[in-house]
Amino acid sequence: MKLVGRAEVAQVQVASVAEIWREHGPETGIRLNEYNDYFKNAKEAVAIKLVNIQRLDKPRPLQDLRDRLSGFQPPQSYRYLDKAQVAALV
Repeated sequence: MKLVGRAEVAQVQVASVAEIWREHGPETGIRLNEYNDYFKNAKEAVAIKLVNIQRLDKPRPLQDLRDRLSGFQPPQSYRYLDKAQVAALV
């Protein structure tokens, strides 16, 4: 329930589950069996390449985000912010 970092999306790739693993498997941070369990019965997978990844020196608590950004409702694990929103937080 905290914002711990930021990144920019450089590329989004949609391909077969096997192709995404061949190209990105070592960079995923998970084992092949975990990957296969997640994509069981799926025909395609999506790889999102992140760049300019930065961990915040001080994580921002959820309440702080809600106080600073009107109507802030975070998704389960990430949210896209525009440059003005990023500037307001860092």
